[in-house]
Amino acid sequence: MPRRGRRYAREFLLTVLFEAASTGKACRALIEARAEDENVGDDELAYAHRVGDAIEERAQEIDGKIANAAPQWPLDQLSKIDLSVMRVAIAEIIIESVPVAVGIDEAVRLAKLYGGETSGSFVNGALGTIARTMDMSAGAARAE
Repeated sequence: MPRRGRRYAREFLLTVLFEAASTGKACRALIEARAEDENVGDDELAYAHRVGDAIEERAQEIDGKIANAAPQWPLDQLSKIDLSVMRVAIAEIIIESVPVAVGIDEAVRLAKLYGGETSGSFVNGALGTIARTMDMSAGAARAE
């Protein structure tokens, strides 16, 4: 039985992004390869593709937001997990119009699950700063 739900799709995409960042392989190809191995459902696969494609297409914009929110941590010094978590959250908020609070809550959950001891608070702070600088409402984000 395929795995279902956005939460699962988000977590699946995070693992793929981490692998892509670690190996230099293309995200789209990894999504396809891992989806078959993990029996990902069609809806979840489509969601992972949309968000993954948005991260790749808007990488400079998304990474710029992260760099501005945490200037003391250059992107190449951030953990690959924390960086991947924030990329997923920002793409979901901008592209998928996920409510800001949901995007941040889900990102913090993933950071705590997969990241280091301080990942949850770091991701929460950085995404909170990004949300404020993007002038996002408490509901769905507006694409800039």
